[in-house]
Amino acid sequence: MAESPNTSQRPEVRIAPATNDDLPGIAICELLAFSGAFPPYETLARLLNPFRAPLVQAGVHPRHWPDYTSTIRECATNLRDGSMISVAFAKDENGQEIVAGVAKMTPPKEIIERFRKSRKWKERVLDDIVYPTINNMRDKLWKDSDGTDTRCLAVFKKERYAAKDRIDKDRRYFYLNLFHVHPAFQGRGIGSALLAHCVSISDAHGIPMMLESSTAGVRLYQKHGFVKVDSIDFTFAGEHIVSPCMVRQPVAPPVPPKDEGQTIDSSSDDDLYVEANS
Repeated sequence: MAESPNTSQRPEVRIAPATNDDLPGIAICELLAFSGAFPPYETLARLLNPFRAPLVQAGVHPRHWPDYTSTIRECATNLRDGSMISVAFAKDENGQEIVAGVAKMTPPKEIIERFRKSRKWKERVLDDIVYPTINNMRDKLWKDSDGTDTRCLAVFKKERYAAKDRIDKDRRYFYLNLFHVHPAFQGRGIGSALLAHCVSISDAHGIPMMLESSTAGVRLYQKHGFVKVDSIDFTFAGEHIVSPCMVRQPVAPPVPPKDEGQTIDSSSDDDLYVEANS
């Protein structure tokens, strides 16, 4: 498990689209961030995956967790289905670049359709027939073997879909359905850098973005222009879960000045990523 880097310095951040080579690091980041073993100790994480926090406390590396393989498999599927997965890379205290944050966005249905139509015939056969068939066989053979509380998951999904239908029934928004920062890098600007990257995509398309937040994440999203419009609200095993649903309207890019004598700010996106605060 990666050691915590020096928290007195903000790391340089590199953000790039996910590739198959990134899948192990993505899985480790996601499992640790949504383990319920680190502040703010989210109740939903503990209910959905009750074994993760004890494994963290016992020092078991996520590679040996029961849902490590299934997490990689799900992310691999997302790489093929038109999802936009962005990865924030930063160096740990040993100077090794690791996955420090992950964001997965589901584009509006018309963008997904364009992506699907642009695939070659071999990709269509693999993505639409071969891989789904293999996954279905695995699910039947190893059902519920990754330790997820499927009863809690079913309730959460039902409430999530209901909220999405209330907000965006026609699926015309970008949907930020996964956003994690590695515990070793939380509070060091990774979240803001990654979120700035995501909203820039939404702005470039002129399309709103929606998400559901943890209670602790609301402030970060508000800083980037999200407002609460609804909430996921349910009780499971005596625990009350409230997850605010938030939407951000696209912001048009600034119009360059017409006066040739003026200098236009040419600061790079990388500068924004390094300086942003989470």
